[in-house]
Amino acid sequence: MTTAASNGTTPDVSDERLMALADGEIDAADARALRARIAADPSLAERFALFVETRALLAAEDGAAEEQTDPGLARLAAAIHAADRALGAENDATPKRRFGVVEGGGSSAPAQPARPRARFHVATPALAACLALAIGGVLGYGLGRQAIGPGEEDRNVVAIANAPAAMAATSRALQGAPSGEAVAWTDGGAGLKGAVTVLSSHRIGDDGVCREYEVTIEGRDDKAVALGCRTADGWRTELAARAGVGDGYAKASGASIAEAALADLGSSGAMTPEEESSLIKDGWRARK
Repeated sequence: MTTAASNGTTPDVSDERLMALADGEIDAADARALRARIAADPSLAERFALFVETRALLAAEDGAAEEQTDPGLARLAAAIHAADRALGAENDATPKRRFGVVEGGGSSAPAQPARPRARFHVATPALAACLALAIGGVLGYGLGRQAIGPGEEDRNVVAIANAPAAMAATSRALQGAPSGEAVAWTDGGAGLKGAVTVLSSHRIGDDGVCREYEVTIEGRDDKAVALGCRTADGWRTELAARAGVGDGYAKASGASIAEAALADLGSSGAMTPEEESSLIKDGWRARK
């Protein structure tokens, strides 16, 4: 049996079990019991919301024609929204969303342009769990929340990594910084500053390139670890997750997610400094 000690999750509720519930792969009686626990436990509800979001995102990117509706998800969504209101309403006329949830194919964030089809597919249950944390973290905290307002310094680090100042530094780092070199960023309005550091560069297939990087915030222990891949139009962040925090399931995210995704994409290992330097000098064009 998976325990909290072994994977940092709520006792007796593993990520695999939450994934199975989101996919409708457990029997009705067990599903009812698990939904009741989720509705009563905000931290468990937040974890499950990430899997629900990922399920919807992957279905959309795979061009799924049939909509698979679980009536229990609507009730769960209502419970999550109730928890949002209870947690955020005090001294705030417009409660902040604490949990992300997808309902009926829609997102809690404003409508976004259609995304390109995913470049990789989930190959193993372990990678599926990692990607659920990564993609869910971005959906739940990042989309539609790119501005950091005064007093919001406690926001999830993945959302802060999506702020304009951090994103601009990310673009500069991915395009021109060698691995290990920090690119600083400052958000004057929020009083935040930090750095983006590329950790490694990888060839993917014959002509693809991905770079693993991290976004740190001065004065905070947690950070965002992400994977950016080169496209015809520039760089695209494929996934991101928190790392370095001390509680809950986030301990399993971060570098392990990027490593699992890189392996699934077909990386043969990190580039040498010389190879990376040559590609940076050539603007990432000489990739064959």
